[in-house]
Amino acid sequence: MPDVVEIYICKPGQELKQGQLVVSNDIDSRDAARADAEDRYSGNPGIARIAYYAISENGDFKPYFSFTNPNAEAAPQNAGEAPRKKKSKKTKKPERKGLLNKVLDFYRE
Repeated sequence: MPDVVEIYICKPGQELKQGQLVVSNDIDSRDAARADAEDRYSGNPGIARIAYYAISENGDFKPYFSFTNPNAEAAPQNAGEAPRKKKSKKTKKPERKGLLNKVLDFYRE
């Protein structure tokens, strides 16, 4: 029986280390981990993967249970990034002509 179980909950396109970390003292077997995983992902298409690691008293860990949700929603293209703002195109201001240029243009025509 492990002392603690670390649970990594990942969204689509997210690596395991980037996933949400939950610590549990209530999971004491692989069957309990499997049941917990089914409870967490049932009806939640935002969960792509759940991984359970048993952590012993001396700090050693071993994979306990892992589940990949086949019904997970596809990852957005820019997962984890803020949406980029589009650059606005600056309109070119018309060239201002001085009084002298206006008078000269009048006589050139």
